[in-house]
Amino acid sequence: MDRYEKATRDLANAGVTVHRIATYRELAEYRDDWASGKLGALPLYICSRPQLGKSRHFSGITDAVHLKIHATAWGIYHRLWHHQNRQVILDDLDSLLQDIAANALLKALMDDSPRRRLTWTTDNAKISRGEVPASYEFEGRVAVLSNGWPRDPAVLARAFSLWFAPSVVEVHAYAHTWLPEDALPIWTYVGERLEFVPAPDLNRWYVQPSRLAKIGRDWRRYLDGMLNAPEIRCLVDLERKKGHTRRQKAVLWARQTGESARTYYRKLSAYRASHPVLEDSRKTPDRKVCQHGSEELCQRRLEDATGAGGSQAQPPAVMLPGQEAAAGD
Repeated sequence: MDRYEKATRDLANAGVTVHRIATYRELAEYRDDWASGKLGALPLYICSRPQLGKSRHFSGITDAVHLKIHATAWGIYHRLWHHQNRQVILDDLDSLLQDIAANALLKALMDDSPRRRLTWTTDNAKISRGEVPASYEFEGRVAVLSNGWPRDPAVLARAFSLWFAPSVVEVHAYAHTWLPEDALPIWTYVGERLEFVPAPDLNRWYVQPSRLAKIGRDWRRYLDGMLNAPEIRCLVDLERKKGHTRRQKAVLWARQTGESARTYYRKLSAYRASHPVLEDSRKTPDRKVCQHGSEELCQRRLEDATGAGGSQAQPPAVMLPGQEAAAGD
């Protein structure tokens, strides 16, 4: 179990209900439910590993205010004052999740009441000058996109919390829907080696190699450096072994890598979470039978990143060569 899965489990153990989703279709459905107001005043908090395309999925909500917060709790308070009645998407809050002041503010903001009173209790020059009130009511809807959970579980007590955990196969299929034609050799190369991809990451496995290809660099060498890492090779080789117990495999792992058995169990758990299914994973998603052998599921994969209007999926926020890089996930 990696740190992302552990943090999610710890949150659930603290009494917070966390709903796990594993497909881009589900992510799009919750996005649309929030944007259309079907969730009412219920705040939406979506957490996942970095570089899975959360931000880009929400970028199509044009009538929402997108706030990418990199600074302080005051930055959130100040900017929300100017958008008290709007749909607000708070993105990239990772640096503030352990901040006490930010968590206190988020606790008030993530309430499911139609009106939430936000209060700033410490001295601030703008409040002293009357430019921003020390307290105001926020009446908009809130969605938070993050790569981590808040320090205080009470922040999520009344929010609808989602843990987005797509498999390596799911992310690979999604990448096919937006990669340009000249990047498809990269997609195919990765697809032929999916079992050696330890965890899903759009930037690492697709965007960065595409950038290297654009400038004439050896993208295969870049990918092979990660795909042939001794630890992942050893892990996959042990997974292929038949007739060995986990304890025996842990001993072999320690002997071959010099790492502890405890490290083996942790990496194995994380690997299996990212690889629930690998059968037929090399096939192109738009064929008659796709990763999971179902024509219906295959078609759904091609629609995973589609918005309510049926538009084509967009690249992740870390953009491909020639496009402006956007902040966030």
